[in-house]
Amino acid sequence: MDVYINYSYKSHDAPVEINKNRLIKSFSKSANTYNQWAIPQYQVAEHLINCLDKNTFSGKILDAGCGTGIITNHIKHLFPEANITGIDISPKMIDNYNSIYGQGILNDMQNLSFQDNYFDHCISSFSLHWTDFKKSLSEIIRVSNKFISFALPIEGSFISNNFPFPKKEDIILSCINYGLSIQFKTIQKINIPYQGLDLLKYFHYTGTSLPYLIEKKGIASRKTILKWLDSIQNPNYQILFLHGTKDPS
Repeated sequence: MDVYINYSYKSHDAPVEINKNRLIKSFSKSANTYNQWAIPQYQVAEHLINCLDKNTFSGKILDAGCGTGIITNHIKHLFPEANITGIDISPKMIDNYNSIYGQGILNDMQNLSFQDNYFDHCISSFSLHWTDFKKSLSEIIRVSNKFISFALPIEGSFISNNFPFPKKEDIILSCINYGLSIQFKTIQKINIPYQGLDLLKYFHYTGTSLPYLIEKKGIASRKTILKWLDSIQNPNYQILFLHGTKDPS
């Protein structure tokens, strides 16, 4: 099994930059295996939806970074008539989304092609950390008329030494700066139910990466992989769940 790295290598002490082209390629490659392995992503989506008032799901909804449609699926289960548009940067993910839900658009969350205040509720689950979250958050708030809800892994998640998970404080400050009135926020630990080689498969088949394994040539040796897997006990994500309303401009 090949190991795909989504990040450009600098050094173990320097921040890691996400390579957008590799990200698109990796998620497109995993589009057909994603749902089978993405158990933490399902749990995060379900918890986020359960945190929200049912009245926030009327009108036009944007699923930002929709992937295969996990958050859309949860909303549709509760509100079958919900009007949801999904956007994602991966063509294959959008193809899979459209095969079920039919309202998916290839779009970059950092530069959304919608008018200001176009949606009544913008929601994003397990996606913002793959982007420049400040740019994406600004865009999500711009195109929302009222509600903004999201969940994303933050600093403290188990692979955070090399992956630049955003800090909770930076996210909250950005929300305030971009005109979001925060209604609730909470942090919850979400376990990754895989160990050993299954953990490796989880990353591979969900299109995510193994930043601990980045070496100078960009590819890790088998010895490094096995050593890394043996060192991991009870892997988990620290997830920030946040909901707010857009301040009137």
